[in-house]
Amino acid sequence: MEKSDAAISTPGALRHSRLVKASAWARVKSDKVDAATSARLHGGGLLPEVWVADYSTTVRRRQIAERMGVLAQLVRTKGRIQAILHANLIPKYDLHLFGSAGRKWLAQLPVATEEREMIGRYVSELERVTAHLAELDKTLAQKSLDDPRALRLMTIPA
Repeated sequence: MEKSDAAISTPGALRHSRLVKASAWARVKSDKVDAATSARLHGGGLLPEVWVADYSTTVRRRQIAERMGVLAQLVRTKGRIQAILHANLIPKYDLHLFGSAGRKWLAQLPVATEEREMIGRYVSELERVTAHLAELDKTLAQKSLDDPRALRLMTIPA
């Protein structure tokens, strides 16, 4: 059964919507009727348990979501720089465009002043976002090494 099928019937009560058809197929639908049906099913031991993430798992999920957002921002910024190069028909740089040599190459490109300023702002944004991503990676790596569940997952061969 999927964890996403959990439905909240009454405040604080979780139940599995696919397994509790009495409320789903009832002709009379109201919170009072659903609550009474849920209470009878719970009293009879017919409500299966649903897993709910603990606090540390919820925090870890938020951190991973933040990392994904920062990574998406990094990719967008690189794409904007590439778009400026493409719009000016500048041939592809063969080495690492966002490394130190690539940044020097970007600085000396024959583009309009406004576009050069835009590239400069995007490169600054790239540096800031890259530093933020490195900080998040360091934090997540440390927390993973401190978590026995993560260490167990690391033992699974790829």
